[in-house]
Amino acid sequence: MQQSAKRIKSRNGKKERIASVASTSEENKFSPEIEGKIDTLYDKWMSLGMGMNGKQYINDIDLEQTIAETTMIGRYESRLLWAMLTWIITYGDLINVSRMMHFLKTSEKAVLGAILEIAVNNGADKKLIHIVQKCSPRDPADLLFIRMKKYGFSYAQELTESKEEWSKWGYYSSETSFYFDAILGNRKFIFNHHKNLAIRAIFGPNLRAEILYFLYKNSEAYIKAVSNATGFAYFPVYNEIKELVRNGILNSVTYGRVTVVSLTDFMYKFLHQVHA
Repeated sequence: MQQSAKRIKSRNGKKERIASVASTSEENKFSPEIEGKIDTLYDKWMSLGMGMNGKQYINDIDLEQTIAETTMIGRYESRLLWAMLTWIITYGDLINVSRMMHFLKTSEKAVLGAILEIAVNNGADKKLIHIVQKCSPRDPADLLFIRMKKYGFSYAQELTESKEEWSKWGYYSSETSFYFDAILGNRKFIFNHHKNLAIRAIFGPNLRAEILYFLYKNSEAYIKAVSNATGFAYFPVYNEIKELVRNGILNSVTYGRVTVVSLTDFMYKFLHQVHA
């Protein structure tokens, strides 16, 4: 029997939850593509402070994209979904609501709506309800976790004992779990590992923070490039940059009809020092 196991560990290292079941046949495995995405998301959520047995994710983490990916892949691996739910309850104020709206097309919208609604009902930042309002239930209804379809007893249990908080979104699930004992550290851990989220903590999870972080990583850029990289429309980016230039935060040089912007030396040094 091949044993495939990832674990979610508690902060004190004494408790652990098995995050994937033993595989006794090829039928219990998903495609290599899905398994690869599961592994990557384990790495990402570990890097975001959840006690998951993965590798440190060395690239910048796009928080909103990671949430969108988890709404899809979490249906194959429940522990990813519960880890995300717990993280959002604890750190959801760091989510850029406007930017998350841009990822609705690549999210499982019903899962996103349910997760965020459950999170808000358990103390998450109430601004997240604006995203919930843009989501809609799944139709026709389906089991929340795809693996359950392979097990007769579990399948029947999910149908008959489904929680209302899932049923209203078009899913059958008898479970909602929280992994608070699997949070590795605190905001200091997150900010030390992810400068983009530390910048959000200072300036707010908004367009300004996205522009500043992009220009911190790139010495200079055309305004159109900043718009493309941050995922925001050109004119809001243009207007925000205009304000930042006026306040001495950014340098601006125009070549013909093209404007190139960069951080002032003072702001670069300031952002370089940003961490918990």
